[in-house]
Amino acid sequence: MGGIISTKIVQCPLKAPDPQVISQAAEVIKRGGLLVYPTDTFYGLGGDPRNEITIQRIFQVKGRPLNKPLPLIIGDTSCLEEWAANIPPISKRLMDSFWPGPLTLILPAVSGLPPALTAGTGKIGIRWPKSPVATAIAKMAGTAIISTSANLSEKGGIVDPEGLFKDMNGLVDMIIDSGMLPSTSGSTIVDAGSEPIRIIREGDIPGDRLEREK
Repeated sequence: MGGIISTKIVQCPLKAPDPQVISQAAEVIKRGGLLVYPTDTFYGLGGDPRNEITIQRIFQVKGRPLNKPLPLIIGDTSCLEEWAANIPPISKRLMDSFWPGPLTLILPAVSGLPPALTAGTGKIGIRWPKSPVATAIAKMAGTAIISTSANLSEKGGIVDPEGLFKDMNGLVDMIIDSGMLPSTSGSTIVDAGSEPIRIIREGDIPGDRLEREK
């Protein structure tokens, strides 16, 4: 997994982000570092999605198979077209109904992204979370942020920061500790690049609610 590094651990209120912490976190992203941060589901492991070295570090830290693409979070929809090549009408309806929130939409990716990010699928998973900390970091960094769950591969998502310290200390540049996160099933993942949509994983948003948006 590479050498042990010095991990900076900082506390940040979940609903009232500390601007100084957000600025520090954005700098970690900009310089190619790895960041653990809270979302509205689990703690996420993130970095710059256009930095190939960062991407490889994430795969190494998690022990994640290279054939599994990495999803992104955005601070708002203004940057969506930097990552998604096409946004079908059904996708827009789902965004209007469930964003910001625990819904990851898999869309056709723009060309030129690092191949490892999409695992050669030509698709990219994107989410606008209902998380003041995560969205503030993305906005301050001026980019989408990789947002895979901050756990070792084959382990479940982490809501307790104690689990983060055990698994990630010494492997990432910075951990934002916002305390215990609310219980969650994770984000619902939907392949929404065309109609009909396909539910890949049902999470906090039940499938029947998505079906009503068709």
